[in-house]
Amino acid sequence: MTATATLDEIVCLRPSTSTDFCLSGVIDGADHAVWPSDSTFSAAAGAQIPLGIQLTVDGSQEVFLWDQDDVSADDLLGSVTISEDEQGGGSLSKLAHSEEERSYYYVQYHVD
Repeated sequence: MTATATLDEIVCLRPSTSTDFCLSGVIDGADHAVWPSDSTFSAAAGAQIPLGIQLTVDGSQEVFLWDQDDVSADDLLGSVTISEDEQGGGSLSKLAHSEEERSYYYVQYHVD
């Protein structure tokens, strides 16, 4: 059985050293960027970034948050795992955290 997860919003609690980031998802074992297509969003503390992105979830799906650096390599800001078992659970929120970057972001989503 598969489900559809909708990533509703990202809420920045504490940004990393860089405040621009992009979101990348891992789908079928390969990296596929799903948002944003060609832009970044400033993610200062308290920022609420609406997404509205849908992902197919077959078993589970990991979603990674990355910053986007112009000069150095992009940094992993944290990840969350979405499970098809969460289907019908209403609005959900999980914490994506990176000890290395000292960043904290809530990923808010629902699974249909």
